[in-house]
Amino acid sequence: MVYDCLSVSFAAFFRQGAIPRTADINSFAHELNFARAQFRYPFVDVQIRDPEFDLDAALTLVAGIAQAGFVARILTDGLSFSDRAQSVEQIRELTKAGASRVLLHLDEERAARLPEHFLRNYVDACSSCGLGAELRFDFQSDLPDIFFDLIRNLESARFYSKVYPAKLRPVRRSQFDAAALNLINARIAVSSVGEILIRFHREDETTEVPIGNLFGEDPLSQCIRPDWLDKTLGNADEQPPFSRFGADPVRPLQH
Repeated sequence: MVYDCLSVSFAAFFRQGAIPRTADINSFAHELNFARAQFRYPFVDVQIRDPEFDLDAALTLVAGIAQAGFVARILTDGLSFSDRAQSVEQIRELTKAGASRVLLHLDEERAARLPEHFLRNYVDACSSCGLGAELRFDFQSDLPDIFFDLIRNLESARFYSKVYPAKLRPVRRSQFDAAALNLINARIAVSSVGEILIRFHREDETTEVPIGNLFGEDPLSQCIRPDWLDKTLGNADEQPPFSRFGADPVRPLQH
């Protein structure tokens, strides 16, 4: 099996308090060195939300991702862009460390919390650093009015911007099934609490299959390998799924 790409929540590295653990970041980046062959595309999407935005820690992560042969794409809620000069510095340093893109990632609630001048600071910083301004907007059913307000504000600051509306699907948790190894649109995701998940989309839902923990006994590069998955998790009748990771057996969520 080859996964499309990898996404990681920056919050996973805050597991022991308000300061991210550099050792955890370095360990994650080190594991990527042994995982490149498992991914079709060399992209790592890093989701960073304020107040998680620790620039030094983010730079360490982005640089480690680059050294492992991957390219980081930063998704942020924009709440760290309160000051124009600091916004320029943040994005410039992230791109110097290896980030290829810095996208705003919003939904209706987060968009309502984002002051208009924060948005303008983001656009100005992207322009100063040679990046395009990009917005991913998650929505449930119909696009809300605030989405169109965001577009107007983006275009007033910079005419050429990219916008990606993304309709959210219900998320279902599932036990591991060997058939998942044959999927062609799956990615690996690391959640805010360090869970390692196989995530894939169907027409009407998103399925997440827990396969490990970033801080568990089995390293990332091992627990995403198809042979390890099939051997360790392939027979759900003989062992409770994922109990080796200290979690309760996972049951499908009903929606």
